[in-house]
Amino acid sequence: MLASQVAAQQNEEVICPVCQVQGLQEVAKRQGAGMGASGAEAAANVLACGCGLALQGANLTLNTVKSSLENTISHHGQSCAGQMSFTPTTDTQGANVLITCSICDWMSFLV
Repeated sequence: MLASQVAAQQNEEVICPVCQVQGLQEVAKRQGAGMGASGAEAAANVLACGCGLALQGANLTLNTVKSSLENTISHHGQSCAGQMSFTPTTDTQGANVLITCSICDWMSFLV
């Protein structure tokens, strides 16, 4: 499993934080409900995994998710050696991933 994760990182793939097996994929953009600055509907980027996770946002890319994961894991790791849990959730902004640690009570959202 570790070898596949290393190979995935070398290919710039972003492993799904929920299932930690499959890679997130960019899928077709969906039209947003709001109006953009030009008066047209804003398109939302959608990142999905075969496990059922689907994240969407106007500025959401594989790179932003990868950066958020790396920063969160690094920041948490500076003060705790506990393993983080990643749980899909829905908030007022749509689907998200809740990141928690049962050792130090860390809690944050992925996007």
